[in-house]
Amino acid sequence: MEHDGWALNISRGGIRVVIEGRVELGQEYEVRDLDPDIAEGGPFMARVVWVQDEPDGAIVGLEFVGPELPKLIERTPSVQPPSPMQAPPPPPPAEPVVAGPSQPAAPPPQAPAPDAEAPQTAEPSRADDSPAKT
Repeated sequence: MEHDGWALNISRGGIRVVIEGRVELGQEYEVRDLDPDIAEGGPFMARVVWVQDEPDGAIVGLEFVGPELPKLIERTPSVQPPSPMQAPPPPPPAEPVVAGPSQPAAPPPQAPAPDAEAPQTAEPSRADDSPAKT
């Protein structure tokens, strides 16, 4: 019986596939039509070594049993440092204060002088009715 599916991963020893069907442990299958960017050769004989049944098929571990084994295409991954972060754009200019027909424009707020004393504020009173702990 033929099963359509797709490979999740492949190694020299076997392949893990998702199929739309059921298989039994120990069954042998011909694996063909592998992506030529991943493996050369084929078809390959493989034996079911584990099965994870799913509602719509199965995830299957197949062990290659030869005589021909796939020749995997070796690729060196390209690893690059992340691109440098760009500085955030400057904030937009402050909105201009526009006077209405009968109101003069408000002057912009000014920071207090460095040697000016900070205004003192009264501490809020405690309005809590619970007794104080001593």
